[in-house]
Amino acid sequence: MSRHRVTGQLLAEPGTEVNQVQGRNADEALADLLGHTELERLYSMVLAFPRATDRLLSERRVPDPVVRYTLRAETALRLDRPREAMTLASGAVDHAVQEAPVDPGRLLPAATILADAAVVAGAPDAVRSCIDLADLAGQFGDEHRAAVAAGLHAVAVYQQESCRQAAHLLDRLGRGCTDSGIAAAIALACDTVTVCCASRDQPHWPPATLPVITSGGLVQSALTPLFLPDRFQRWPGIHDCPLTSSSTRSLV
Repeated sequence: MSRHRVTGQLLAEPGTEVNQVQGRNADEALADLLGHTELERLYSMVLAFPRATDRLLSERRVPDPVVRYTLRAETALRLDRPREAMTLASGAVDHAVQEAPVDPGRLLPAATILADAAVVAGAPDAVRSCIDLADLAGQFGDEHRAAVAAGLHAVAVYQQESCRQAAHLLDRLGRGCTDSGIAAAIALACDTVTVCCASRDQPHWPPATLPVITSGGLVQSALTPLFLPDRFQRWPGIHDCPLTSSSTRSLV
């Protein structure tokens, strides 16, 4: 799925240009790798060099507050600073909703990161944030981000309420999905819940790697297969599944 459109003057003209690589073919290869515009290059840097990007995302470099706060939130989340990401994404949402007319291509990425950051942080209001995102995606007819919201909602329910209910939400989402890529991602998420339930008697060790980049944000709009499995493993679940200790050991 292509990235959603972001309107308005996004980036200030940089003071210095990126060093030119000798030869037209080398220039094209570098552009294909890092992006043809400064915004695309920032997307690539959030993924590969989040600490350096964190220093670059100044008001001078990105004067548009919606884009700046959104990218800073994605960078903070990538650096495993979800509470900071929540604050930044909330700022992006506040700016986006004040625009007339409201542009869903600007509002929804910020709202998606806000919900995702709440899930990664294990925030008490994570379930509510995911429901709010689902309502917003439905209002604007964004099927992709509605699926992201539903998946994150299942993660938040798994963390705070019930693994069985989370599995039910994923199953319902998978059965109603018409996009093959989203369906595959949901199937992998279902498998992850099964594995987590099977190992529920073992100590929970959160992933040592930085969080997978947000699906449905500015940097990565498509729902990647590893996104929901990563989120399910960030916090232990509330297990009310019917597995016995003996069956659990047999599945591990």
